[in-house]
Amino acid sequence: MTTRRIALTILLILALSLGAGWASWPYLFEENIDEARVAALEHVDTLRDEQLKAEIREQISSLFYMKNRARSLSDRSYRARYIDDQTVILRQIPDPHEQARAWLEGTFFDSRPGVDDAVLALSSHSPLSRNSEPQFPYSLEWHSATLDNGQVLEATYDVSIRPEGIGLHASRYSNRIELIYPKDLESRPAPVTMHGEAKSAIPHRIMLFRFSKYDAGITQRDGNLSVKLLSVGENYAEIEVTNRLLPAESLPDWAHKPFEIHAQDQTNRYLALLGSIKVDRAEMRLYERQLQAALRQKSYSESFFNEQRSERLAFKRNQRKYYGKIYFKGQVDSISVIALDLSEVTIWEHTLAAPVYQLESQVKSLDLRRYPAPTIIHDASLESYLSDYNISEEEQRQRIKLYQHAESSRTASIQFDNGAPFNWHVGGSSSNRINFYSRNESGARELIEGIDKYAFRISTLNQNIRYNLPSFSTNQRPAFASGTMPLVRPVVKRFEYAAGLLPEHLELKDNALLIRLLGFPEKRWRFYAKDADGKYLVRMFDATHLGDDSKPVYKVLYFYGQPASIDAYLLSAVHRLDYDFDIELREPEYPCYASAGIKMGGCL
Repeated sequence: MTTRRIALTILLILALSLGAGWASWPYLFEENIDEARVAALEHVDTLRDEQLKAEIREQISSLFYMKNRARSLSDRSYRARYIDDQTVILRQIPDPHEQARAWLEGTFFDSRPGVDDAVLALSSHSPLSRNSEPQFPYSLEWHSATLDNGQVLEATYDVSIRPEGIGLHASRYSNRIELIYPKDLESRPAPVTMHGEAKSAIPHRIMLFRFSKYDAGITQRDGNLSVKLLSVGENYAEIEVTNRLLPAESLPDWAHKPFEIHAQDQTNRYLALLGSIKVDRAEMRLYERQLQAALRQKSYSESFFNEQRSERLAFKRNQRKYYGKIYFKGQVDSISVIALDLSEVTIWEHTLAAPVYQLESQVKSLDLRRYPAPTIIHDASLESYLSDYNISEEEQRQRIKLYQHAESSRTASIQFDNGAPFNWHVGGSSSNRINFYSRNESGARELIEGIDKYAFRISTLNQNIRYNLPSFSTNQRPAFASGTMPLVRPVVKRFEYAAGLLPEHLELKDNALLIRLLGFPEKRWRFYAKDADGKYLVRMFDATHLGDDSKPVYKVLYFYGQPASIDAYLLSAVHRLDYDFDIELREPEYPCYASAGIKMGGCL
């Protein structure tokens, strides 16, 4: 059936449905999504009321987007991409109210050169995690900036508006802000403070649920919250979150965000998001019924569409179950669900005044830059984390993890996480023997003999084994590997110094710890700060200062608060830890193996 005939058929069904009280209306976009959208829009074009047409077109577009989302996500290709640990804040600051305070008071801005020399790009930094969002619903708008000459600039949200003099352009959908100077302006005052308004909905509880990829069908419960893992695919996870209690009546419309889903692959690194679907079948049916009703209208009625919006809001407010299918850029091995109990919420409104700094991780000057902490923030998880320095060899062996990665059509690697605190690396290589096996027709492994000595390389620095596929033939593809990997067993010593009794080469200036690398080489030392209450402080930023020869001279650690004592950890010795392993290997989608006259796709 041609596209035109399909469209005409759907139009006929629409006409019959209109004449029969919509009793025979099929759900829009159930199949033939694109054709149904075209047919529906052609029907709308027959209407005379322009305001009605605009409203219905918006509903059709929204419904089409949601229906098409699943198809487009499942068809999209992806490569493995990683982001920061998205659950670290729950360990660092488990109390939701303290999280909100830390976020609201601890945010600061970094200013960097923009797309040209007349643009200064401003980006916000949060103490919760530099590359993640707060774990609660919020609404934020930055509306002005104060410059170092005292001038206050009001932000504009329309990029087509060109204000006279210096302009401040902001976005309502991100924290992207640009300060734009006139080309002919000789003196360019720098921003010192960003001003904004924030609203946050602090949930009663924030809970973390963890699943493996083999837990499909399993439900986990904690109080009135439960999470069911519906399914897991190669690069997606599908869940249902249930709250036995309804959302709080005071919950704003923008705050209906009851969960987040994150995933890790075999490396335990968190995968970047590819896309998400958070509309279940019941909600989709609501939108379809509303579109049916809208298509019955002959003229625009504000009360009719307000009633529809109220119906959608009431639907969300009466929800106890929430659906999500999240696609990731990588192969899913484990799933973390952050579920918010929104049955009770505290609404905070906060006026923000965030300092603006010029951050550089490498500074070509020996002059100290001061970055005062906007607030005091403690890290409740560090004490337990640092106790790992005392783990025994057997405990370290139990923590060792390994995974295999196909880097390209020609190269793959076996990567080891040695389970040691801070994963200190030591340079060098090893001549250990590694055995590779192919898989025969019955599935059994067969030892691959006569492998070239350059076929693989063991690196103790990178803690991996890299092997070259062209060193193997098409009929002896490596499917398994076994051997002994030399790993690092660090011996660590701890020192504690009071702020007034720091050794030579260490110096405290306000919230900054200066570390002269001559006395404390960076490869062997780690530093943490406690305040007067004996609580560890969250690190705000660090910078390395370079001398005239561009070599590092000292490093500066900046903390959220005033350090009263410093914990120092020294890598005093390194022992070898031999780890026996056996792993099944994956090959690239288009591998390049040695062959007799046959050019493989991965070798082209």
